[in-house]
Amino acid sequence: MEKESLDPSAQEFAVYDLQTGEIIHRHRVFIFAGARVISREELENEALTHALRCRAALNTAECGVVTIRPEDISKGQHYKIDVAFKAVVGLDKPER
Repeated sequence: MEKESLDPSAQEFAVYDLQTGEIIHRHRVFIFAGARVISREELENEALTHALRCRAALNTAECGVVTIRPEDISKGQHYKIDVAFKAVVGLDKPER
């Protein structure tokens, strides 16, 4: 008997400041085979809810949510969102 794979698919979102593009919260969701289908809107709302839990003073009306693709980011790099294009952009590393 062949076992069903338990490898999840992952989606990641960034909650960001609509004025500055600063990433306020990154939210990753793992979806396993057989799980109920969750709409993009539900996932984005969940990301905002979690961001609010982390920052109680956050005004979610001043925030946007974008999907982060794994190929757009790399470990150790700092990012923000280009507000006009709703795209992830790398920042220069701060000098020490």
